Amino acid sequence: MSRMTKYLKQKAVVEVMKVDEHDKPILDMYGDPSYHVPVTIPCRRERVLQDIQTTTGSIVRSSTTYYTDETISVKVGDKFDGKPVIDFEEYVDGRGLIEGYRVVVV
Repeated sequence: MSRMTKYLKQKAVVEVMKVDEHDKPILDMYGDPSYHVPVTIPCRRERVLQDIQTTTGSIVRSSTTYYTDETISVKVGDKFDGKPVIDFEEYVDGRGLIEGYRVVVV
């Protein structure tokens, strides 16, 4: 259990994007990414307006930031409460182990 866990008093529904062995998204019959069954995890949610530069160079305005512990691995493309993840940051402890994530959604 991470040191962050005691601060996670809210809940978020997370949909993890399905990827193949080359880390490419698995698309459904309509060409959209497919997702695993949604799970509810503890989190801390903050309303924060900030501009994020994506990997394509475009600027996107973010409205919500989530803080989670290490129980679920996060990547760009996953969804938190139905909103796509556009950026995330790992929190690492003194031993080099991931303790949690700061997740930014649209």
